[in-house]
Amino acid sequence: MVYTIFELLNFLSIQMGNYEEEDLKNLKNLIIVAHADGVLNEFEKQLLCDKAEDYDIPRQEILSLIDNVKLLKFELPK
Repeated sequence: MVYTIFELLNFLSIQMGNYEEEDLKNLKNLIIVAHADGVLNEFEKQLLCDKAEDYDIPRQEILSLIDNVKLLKFELPK
C-alpha cells in the first residue's frame, strides 16, 4: 500500500502529543519516507517543519535531521 506524505502526517497528528522522544522518532520516520525517492523538495521540507512546529520541536532540529537524512534509521513505533 502506498501512502502520501499528507496521509502520513494525518496519521501522526492522531498519534502525537507533547514533544517527546517518540514524537521525534515519528518525525524522523516521516523524513525518511519523504526522502524515499532521493529528493526532499522545498514543499516537503516546509510541510515537515510545520508538523514539527505543531509539536514544539524546534525548526532547526528538523532541518538538521533533513540535512542528515542518510544517517537516519527507520524505527518502528511502540
